[in-house]
Amino acid sequence: MSPIPNNPFNDDERALNRALHGQVDPLQASPLGLGEVQAKARVVRRHRRIAAAAAVAAAVAVVVPTALVATRGLDSTPDRPPVATQAPDPTRTEASDPTTSSPPEEAQTQPFDLSALEKGDDPKIDWADGRDVHRFDGTVVPDALPAGTTDFAPMADGWVVMTRDDQGGQYAQYVPADGVSTQVVHDASGGLATSPLGEVVAWATPEGTVNGFHNGGELFELPSVGAGEYFDAVAVTTEDCQEGRTSPGGCTVYVNTKGLESTARLTSSHGITDLVADDIDELTAWTSGRLAGIVERRDDMTTCSVVKKSDDGQPVVWETCDNRLVDFSPTGATVLGVGSVGDGDGGEGVVTLLDSTTGTPLVDLRADEKHQTFAYQWAWEDDSHVLLVVRSGVDWSIVRLGTDGSMEYAVAPVAGDADPSTSPPPLLLQQIS
Repeated sequence: MSPIPNNPFNDDERALNRALHGQVDPLQASPLGLGEVQAKARVVRRHRRIAAAAAVAAAVAVVVPTALVATRGLDSTPDRPPVATQAPDPTRTEASDPTTSSPPEEAQTQPFDLSALEKGDDPKIDWADGRDVHRFDGTVVPDALPAGTTDFAPMADGWVVMTRDDQGGQYAQYVPADGVSTQVVHDASGGLATSPLGEVVAWATPEGTVNGFHNGGELFELPSVGAGEYFDAVAVTTEDCQEGRTSPGGCTVYVNTKGLESTARLTSSHGITDLVADDIDELTAWTSGRLAGIVERRDDMTTCSVVKKSDDGQPVVWETCDNRLVDFSPTGATVLGVGSVGDGDGGEGVVTLLDSTTGTPLVDLRADEKHQTFAYQWAWEDDSHVLLVVRSGVDWSIVRLGTDGSMEYAVAPVAGDADPSTSPPPLLLQQIS
């Protein structure tokens, strides 16, 4: 069945999307560097202050095609890096179309070995060391995060933060960077999900509704996805989650529900709720035009997953029983996979980067008896590099892994005594869906 039976994106929007995509594709052969994109994004922001909304949308699509800096609502906020923009459909880009490029060679499995890594650049996204937030621009905001923070995502001049207390209760709140501590907290379940540009941050509630912040910190609520014992928001499709919005506009939030039966469901600002797909019981990753999810759970606890096209009836693009597919790169060209079954304490001893068109492994790292390295969190820094929060023994670090197999430390190892099965890692990466 279709992922969105009453699709909130009308034919005019799709036509505009295709037209803009036609202008964008020729530019994708020359990806912009971070500094160039930030400079162009500043120009886009100035345009936003003086141009009509429609003109700005066109300027954004043409000037910054594959990596648009997420605008955060306040001019005093440092320009954000291009980490979250999704291409309209990775199957239509020259880089990922197997009919116009040679299929990639399958990578050989390598040990998850950190012994020879050197220190490279600091992360180009926000990250946290305990309660201190290190912004992508190199500045540090001390004691910015509340105690018990498990997840955070930038918004306006601060962050949306998920915390967990000693009794297991979860709470979401907006925390401004000026250190104001008296914030309203909202009951929450699961983790945070962000829109492609990061201007919407959403979470599920214990009752199955979806709450979130947009417009720089304004609260919104979407309809319940149905009954369940646990809910986890996975992805937000657009930057506009205004309640009651009619087409054009609006957003869809994907939510996994667990209870007597696990299902992947969606809820939208149009009031639509439904299953994501008949055969997917857990949605694990989403990008514009594609989604990935688990379709089979075996008696030995291993799983099988599929990648589907999310905009034309969802035919299966490819499937695998070797990995769970957990995060698409910003353009959707590559997907990050972890082990078919988890390693028990939240860490993943298998890290695989796969071509999202064919499923061919580009990089395949595995922990073994000699190399006890496990990844606990991840976020794409750009289309060619993913950042991993990893533990090796008692040391925690942030490793930059390239789609070419290159590895380096983005944050050098630090000792940590937290039990990863009960406490969040001492290092955290900002949430990017």
